[in-house]
Amino acid sequence: MKIYKKNGKKFLYDMVKGILRPATPEEKVRQKVVKYLVEQMKIPIEAIETELLLSSIDNLSKLRADIVVWHINEATNSEECLLIIEVKAPHVPLTEKTLEQVMSYQSILKSKYVAITNGEDLEIYQIRENGTAQLLTTELYTYEDLINSNVKFAKKKNYAEIIF
Repeated sequence: MKIYKKNGKKFLYDMVKGILRPATPEEKVRQKVVKYLVEQMKIPIEAIETELLLSSIDNLSKLRADIVVWHINEATNSEECLLIIEVKAPHVPLTEKTLEQVMSYQSILKSKYVAITNGEDLEIYQIRENGTAQLLTTELYTYEDLINSNVKFAKKKNYAEIIF
C-alpha cells in the first residue's frame, strides 16, 4: 500500500473513488479490504462504493457505510445491495456492537450479507428472512458465490439471536 505525503500529512489512494484519504488506521484497513474484494473475491471495482452516505437512500439517515458492494438482480433488472462491510482499526476488537452497527446500515440498504473487519479478522454474515444474521464459514467466497448464495454457515460464534 503506497503512502502519499502532502503538506507533511500522510494519505492513501482510495482506488474506488480515485481520491486521496488521510492515512488513518481505519483507512489502511478499508483500502486493504477493497484490494481483497477486487483481487481475491473477484468483485468488479465498479460494484464497490466506499464511504456511502445513507442519506442518498433514506434522506433522514445520518449514517455512513464504510464499504458497500452492489449487483444487478437479473430477475428484476435492478441494482441491489449485496454486501455492507463495517471497517474498524486493527486495535478495535469485533464485537456484537460492531455487528449491530452494520445491521443498522443493512436495515436501510437491505443487503443480503453484512461483514465486519478490523484487518485481522473478517466475519461475513448472511441476513436471513427473519432479519437474523448467520455467520458464514471463513472460506474464500467470490462475488458469484455471494450472488448465488453458494455459502456455508459456521458453527462457531454466532449472533443469530440478534434481530433488527
